[in-house]
Amino acid sequence: MIGRRLCSSVAFFEAIIIALFIFSIPQARMKVADTVHLPLSNLVGIPVLPNLEQCTHKTGRFWLTVSNYGILGNRKDVLLRDCLTDGFTSSAEFPGGTNIEYLFQGALWVGGIVGDDTLTSLGNDGWVNIREFFPDEGVKGSIVKRSARNTSPFYSPDAISDLDLIAEYYDTLRDPQLVRIVDPETGEPNKSLELKIEQRSYSWAADWGQDWVLLDYTITNMGVEPIRKAYVGLFMDPDVGKTTDGKVTYDDDYCAFVTEGIYGPPGGFWFLPGVGFFDPGVCPETLYMAYTFDNDGDPESGDDFGLSTRNPTGALGIRFLRAGEALRSSFTFPARISFNWWIPDEFGFMDWGPQKIPGFKNIYGGRGHPIGDAMRYYYLSNREIDYDQIASAFSNPARVDSLFAGFWMPPLQIPAYAFDIADGADCRFLLSAGPFDLDPGASLPVTLAIFVGPRFHPYAGHFAETFRTTGDFLDSARIGMFRRNLRKEGLIGNAQMARKVFDNESIRSLVFCKLHPTGVVINDSARFHGDGIPDYKGPAPPPFPRMQFFADEGEVTIRWFGRETEEAIDPITNQQDFEGYTIQMSPDGINYTTIGYFDRVNWKPYFLNLDLNGDGIRENWEFRWEP
Repeated sequence: MIGRRLCSSVAFFEAIIIALFIFSIPQARMKVADTVHLPLSNLVGIPVLPNLEQCTHKTGRFWLTVSNYGILGNRKDVLLRDCLTDGFTSSAEFPGGTNIEYLFQGALWVGGIVGDDTLTSLGNDGWVNIREFFPDEGVKGSIVKRSARNTSPFYSPDAISDLDLIAEYYDTLRDPQLVRIVDPETGEPNKSLELKIEQRSYSWAADWGQDWVLLDYTITNMGVEPIRKAYVGLFMDPDVGKTTDGKVTYDDDYCAFVTEGIYGPPGGFWFLPGVGFFDPGVCPETLYMAYTFDNDGDPESGDDFGLSTRNPTGALGIRFLRAGEALRSSFTFPARISFNWWIPDEFGFMDWGPQKIPGFKNIYGGRGHPIGDAMRYYYLSNREIDYDQIASAFSNPARVDSLFAGFWMPPLQIPAYAFDIADGADCRFLLSAGPFDLDPGASLPVTLAIFVGPRFHPYAGHFAETFRTTGDFLDSARIGMFRRNLRKEGLIGNAQMARKVFDNESIRSLVFCKLHPTGVVINDSARFHGDGIPDYKGPAPPPFPRMQFFADEGEVTIRWFGRETEEAIDPITNQQDFEGYTIQMSPDGINYTTIGYFDRVNWKPYFLNLDLNGDGIRENWEFRWEP
């Protein structure tokens, strides 16, 4: 990071354990003065306690922890154990088992208007530990485990994925020893939206699904009054880095946004002046994907970039897959998706985030961390798409990216602070959708995908070579070069695959593609769409091969016969697209380790054609197609 952060937070960690209930307050970066301490004597008199649980998806390469109280990630809390293994949890670890984390915590945020009150309910506020979602006590509050694998101890015919984790929680708890009745930041009485949250998370072990998890929420209004103009968002506090390196992982992160990805088969190429060659058969897909990454991938810890086990070379992304009418959009920014990011700072010097004029200040005069219901609801509902963090020192972000033109508030007036944010900092972001109206008893389904794109950084020295001085963060050409060289293919590919699995593409329709920035409109009649009904179905594995096992001292020989396996037709692609075999080993039927991969070589069979034509032997290698 160029220029160290000028104001660091005081480390703070407190935990209270009573029987099976653990209430923990996380580490560092909090506004310590406003932290509420819960004396042990206050908790003793509580007759029943919410059964807080965490479970870690370890089905694929992406190990994500979910909870039954509205939080993602483990918040570096080692006291709450994995409900599946009773071992330590990961937060958002990728690749699993490497201690490379991408998240401190995420949290569900819901906001709306009830009567004359603007209210929000939070899994966590991300600053002073405001927590408003809790499960039931005892077994009623436990996370339900299911698996579609018939070898799993959690096998269920009702399972959707290789591991389903199902939780239910509420914002209706009123005990002042557990829930803040008065907001510690505003002094106002705290009111809830009276919500019931049904949360289902799904993960798969297959190659196409091993880098992402689907989060499926059903949000129900349990109150007696309607909730008007409701918004739903996922708050993310990324900490990207290797946790065993002994370095701070949160002070050099970037938050950013992607509007479009590319879909479609390759075709002939066109050339346009000022644009160059492009494929007319490829059209952009609207993604509206928020993502975060370490600014340089921490090259000092090793140079094995790519799918590294030592460096945070990937990027963590999230996108909405379902949120009612909010996802209906054109090729401009959608009217009903918001992306806001900010930097919190307990001293106020760097409490800042992009805001359009006239903006919104918190009670401490900062334009960053949202404090109180009004400001949190403003972030949920403002329909802004913030420009990328790397442009934080620019007074006109359109100089970096024309998509972010508009009337933005100026950057921090002290250049050192603006540069310190532009070169990576402790960013937080909120991706939200709405509005929705929820009558009493009504429910809203919302689905998101959270994923990691591997190999995001092109090489170890990319950041350092591009930005040698702080002044380089005012050079739009350098910023543009840095952004273009970042490899977003993994992020975009996982975002697209998650959508296809959620809602299989089964409807063929005429689509007009507008290719930015030329404005050329191209007809692509081969586009397939989903039908709007969730499928949760990926490319089906082929039939299992017939197998033989031969055991000898210290080894097992596996032999399989794969003709039917390799000739199977994929029901999603309608193609014969077998790629290879993966051999995994598991001690418990839950956690699997890959011990071998055998790729099918996609070679084309050629033969030597010997043609006796009277002038001698003419040799010619020719392709022979065999069905």
